Amino acid sequence: MGQNSRTVERLLGKPDLSRQEPSAEFWQYTHADCVLFLFLYPSGNGGSEVSHAEISARDGGKDPDPHQCISALAARNAAAAG
Repeated sequence: MGQNSRTVERLLGKPDLSRQEPSAEFWQYTHADCVLFLFLYPSGNGGSEVSHAEISARDGGKDPDPHQCISALAARNAAAAG
């Protein structure tokens, strides 16, 4: 929470799905076992920052561990970057 959009993109890469609303952005990252939802709102410096996050299981699976989900998404991004 509180991370700016640039920091999130450096860690996780571009979102798999994004939606721009007049006052907010919605980003979704999907992994084999989990889905990360980020809600970003304008910050005082002209950018946007994460103000809310949710993690859920994919396809009705068991509740994922938040740290494992974010680590898996970060590892996927690092592997894609080479």
